[in-house]
Amino acid sequence: MPHESKLAQAQNVFRQLPISGIGNTGACTITAAVLHGNYTWAELTPIPLFMLLLQIMPTRLWLGSAGDPDADGWTDHVLNRVTINAFCLGMYWALLMIIYLPGADFERTRFLMGCACFTCAGAAGVLQAVPRAFAVYAGPMILLSCYFSFMARHEDGGTLAWAILFMNGSVLIMLRVNWINFQELVSRNRTLDALRKEAEAARQAEATFVENLNHEIRNAVSGVVGYFDIALESTLSEREQHTLLTNARDASGMLLTLLSDLLDVARLNAGRVPLSVQPFDLREVVRLSIVSTSAAIRRRPISVVSDIDDSVPLRLAGDAGRVRQIIVNLVSNAIKVMMRGTVVVRASYRRTDGRGWLDLAVIDDGPGISLAQQRTLFERFSRVTEVTGPGSRPGVKGWGLGLSISSSLVGLMQGTITVHSEPGQGAAFSMSLPLAAVQTDTCAVHHDRPGTPLGRQDVSVLVVDDMPMNLLVLGKMLESLGCQVTLAEHGLDAVRYCSERRFDLVMMDVDMAEMDGVEATRHIRALDGAGGLVPIIAVTGFASAERVARMLEAGMNEHALKPMRKATAAQLLVKWIPQCASLQDMLADVSQDRPPSTTATPDAFGPAT
Repeated sequence: MPHESKLAQAQNVFRQLPISGIGNTGACTITAAVLHGNYTWAELTPIPLFMLLLQIMPTRLWLGSAGDPDADGWTDHVLNRVTINAFCLGMYWALLMIIYLPGADFERTRFLMGCACFTCAGAAGVLQAVPRAFAVYAGPMILLSCYFSFMARHEDGGTLAWAILFMNGSVLIMLRVNWINFQELVSRNRTLDALRKEAEAARQAEATFVENLNHEIRNAVSGVVGYFDIALESTLSEREQHTLLTNARDASGMLLTLLSDLLDVARLNAGRVPLSVQPFDLREVVRLSIVSTSAAIRRRPISVVSDIDDSVPLRLAGDAGRVRQIIVNLVSNAIKVMMRGTVVVRASYRRTDGRGWLDLAVIDDGPGISLAQQRTLFERFSRVTEVTGPGSRPGVKGWGLGLSISSSLVGLMQGTITVHSEPGQGAAFSMSLPLAAVQTDTCAVHHDRPGTPLGRQDVSVLVVDDMPMNLLVLGKMLESLGCQVTLAEHGLDAVRYCSERRFDLVMMDVDMAEMDGVEATRHIRALDGAGGLVPIIAVTGFASAERVARMLEAGMNEHALKPMRKATAAQLLVKWIPQCASLQDMLADVSQDRPPSTTATPDAFGPAT
């Protein structure tokens, strides 16, 4: 029997001890008073005397040190003592019936038989949690009451016998019902206790996460603010300023990653993470995933390689961005805890029951994960806290979001994810995703080559934002891509500019003074001629599905999250402006994905900053 059930039994019967004592003493008094007509007081003296003696054990149990539920062995002590006391009381009542009932007249016998049934009914309530104690207490009384009522059948034709039999049957049914109710109550309390512990663990994990989040944000912000304060000093050399600004950009990138993870958690909780199913090249997705994690290696002798089986089709139908996010999360987690070694991204493809499955695995030879931590590895805010063994990098902890997000995304794709690991033997995260193969007639081969800005000024872009800093950054970014940029500080200026001249693209903030981006878009769409047909991109920090839907309903063509990176700006230009097709070959350079191979090592990417 589980300890919780035994504890509940002991606590229940322990609380009933005073009621039991009062009930038995009262029944003893009534019995002596009823029998006084047939016996003298001297003959009835043993009845209360032995009852007082039998009350010593429960009284000591109630008042003694055993009343502390936290004491060692308290549960077994209480259950054993109550059972022994119930047996003694049962024997007491049985002997009373055997000794005194043969000398009592029929009326007194009938009354005492009824009292015995009511006493048993009371025991069914007091001892409901300990059926064995009820059995040794009430069993002798039930049997003897049935016997004596049957022996007195010649007095009333058996009416008393049937009545006693019915009453005793009702007592047993009452005990059965009480026992079922008690079990259900214990089960419900056990469930509530488990939920309470789970909620407390979640609250503790969330509190730890918030504390770690505060630490990570402050570290990143301190780096950004500190780097810029130092960079403003004119005594620094150009190389030193470049190093500081690069580090500030890296710290800002860490903040952006953290904010993206938090946004993904909120979306997943609300069930608002749509999948963009389009054909994609898994080999390119794996290559970009490996490249994007190279900065985390930081001069450690770690290699990240890919092993893609020939069975993987050239094109698959799925959400390439989410697949890449999962791979990046798993590779980053492996790199984070390793001092040296190799991480392998392995992929193969199979067909089962007419359905295509992509099998992905991220395997490392790092310190491994203990079995206890594997059980909670995919839970939100769960972090691996014990990193030991050869080649491990102790003291490194994450935010507790990456694996939870990855697991949720895999589930959203109707796939599965598992982990196999032993301490000191590395870890293998395996995924199976139901992705269909896309038939292609030809396969285009892209060769990386150095790219240069457009070098032409016939692509005009209107940038609209009410923050001068955002205008400056995005404007300079587009100019570096060869665009002619016009700046507007709010929606009214944007509408006026679009009515006066033609733009190839408009990048519009949403939340602005004077006139917001949604309202400005409606006014632009109402313009006559080509001015009302210009592609409009919402560049904003808003990302909820409702907000994005309102933007698109107003006439915006696409939604891009702030902060915008240069690679994203180049992709938007290629997508919406035909003249920018030449940027396609330099997108890898713009996004710093220059290495063509799928191996990421410190030497391949230069010194880390």
